[in-house]
Amino acid sequence: MGVLFTGCGRQERSVVDEFFAQSRLRDKTALQKISTVTFEPRVQGIVEQFEITKVTPEENQTKTVTVSAQVKRPDGGVTREMIVLTMSHGLITGFLDVPFEKAPAVPRS
Repeated sequence: MGVLFTGCGRQERSVVDEFFAQSRLRDKTALQKISTVTFEPRVQGIVEQFEITKVTPEENQTKTVTVSAQVKRPDGGVTREMIVLTMSHGLITGFLDVPFEKAPAVPRS
């Protein structure tokens, strides 16, 4: 899996990388250490490559991490998606994934 990182802190990089890797393996034991959710391969697909494009400043111990990702869908197709992860207290607590043809333009930071 190729991974590109720009404009983000070390903590976000490592957590997001581990989140996608453990989700791909469906390793719920490892995931519970870093996340309360799973990027389910049978539903959302498998993130093959990603680049963090934006990290919002933390507010009330919560921030969002926006990712541009190449995702292999469950039907075998490959799409480019914008994935917005919510992080709270160092854990990924939610996400929204949108194919780029439907996603709004995301400014790069």
